[in-house]
Amino acid sequence: DANKNDYHEYYELALQLIRKGGVIAIDNTLQTQRWLASQTERQGAGHQVVRELNEKILHDERVSMCMLPIGSGMTLIEKL
Repeated sequence: DANKNDYHEYYELALQLIRKGGVIAIDNTLQTQRWLASQTERQGAGHQVVRELNEKILHDERVSMCMLPIGSGMTLIEKL
């Protein structure tokens, strides 16, 4: 859990620091509370950063991932 605007950088740094088979956990990846917010609030900068990171992880061939719909969402990422 960190500054959402820096999630992309934290993700890349974490991949450098862990070994093959290591796991990264990122929370707030579904932001379920925001789905109840108005359309304007859902389009906030933090929400967009999280959406972009989710898309990046989904297509990243360096990792295997799963998203857990617990609270505001948790993504578990295994470095391949």
